[in-house]
Amino acid sequence: MVSEDEPGRSRDQLIWVEQNYLRAETLRLANAVLVDYQATLPIVGHWGGGELASADGLRFATPLRVLNSGPNPKYFAARGIILYNYLSDQYSGFNHIVIPGTRRDSLYLLDGILDQPTSLNPTEIATDTAGDPGG
Repeated sequence: MVSEDEPGRSRDQLIWVEQNYLRAETLRLANAVLVDYQATLPIVGHWGGGELASADGLRFATPLRVLNSGPNPKYFAARGIILYNYLSDQYSGFNHIVIPGTRRDSLYLLDGILDQPTSLNPTEIATDTAGDPGG
């Protein structure tokens, strides 16, 4: 993407944009704007009203000790993290959180529902057995 021949695309300018605009919080708020806009589209009302959500985690091994990694011999040889994603019944990804590779995703299940910046208000959540607090 760097082009010294075009204004606004020098390496220094792109690094400045990345450092000032591509942060977790700005991406989170930008995603909220997109989710809220999608909810206003007429076809989306046929899919759902935003009251149902699903949550599932993607597990990643971390070969080194890093922030948020945790031991879980069931899924990782040593340590790992889980990217926990939340999807509404309107087919929009309204939140995600990174959690340690713990044994139970359910310990973090409500965090993503209650701490999200969109206008959606899920009242039911579907998850797999790792998200079941009693399982």
